[in-house]
Amino acid sequence: LGASMSAGFGTGRTLADILDAAIRADHEVVDTADPHYFRKALELARKSTAELKARDCTLVVGLDYIFWFAYGKKTLAERQRDLAEGLRLLEDFASPILLGDLPDMEGASEEMIPGEAIPPAGELAELNQAIAAWAQGHAHVRILPLSAWVASLKAGKPIAIGSARKTLEALQVLQDDGLHPTERGQIV
Repeated sequence: LGASMSAGFGTGRTLADILDAAIRADHEVVDTADPHYFRKALELARKSTAELKARDCTLVVGLDYIFWFAYGKKTLAERQRDLAEGLRLLEDFASPILLGDLPDMEGASEEMIPGEAIPPAGELAELNQAIAAWAQGHAHVRILPLSAWVASLKAGKPIAIGSARKTLEALQVLQDDGLHPTERGQIV
């Protein structure tokens, strides 16, 4: 469930492909990622969450699902409204949900995401607090700290994933556009 990162923008390999290769138990991966979320996030989210509900999925992975509810040329009130609606669409799932929070993508290619489409740091912090508060009310939801991972990456500090800590070069995990992950970045 997600946008261009999950859809494999620039790598030719989707997050569903990577999960399919990594999961060792019997499984079926249902891929509803769409690289066009930046155009109509809520419309596509309604469609993709409905498909996942109809398929009775046992795990939902949405690393970049909420990204375009907050990003784009919007006011803070519009960001809050869209984020709340995007999160509401997840509330009927009983299965575990892995959801990425909102990283600060300041410095990404202006061709990919204009500066005015990037929420200011204070707004990102407020929106991430809202995500964390929402998740606390839903025991089956785990937030993956993309915001902390990207901040560490930009600062050249180790990224902590569970008990593992690894220092990565930005070019190892991000494409030249500074927005989308490389294949290795998707795996990480």
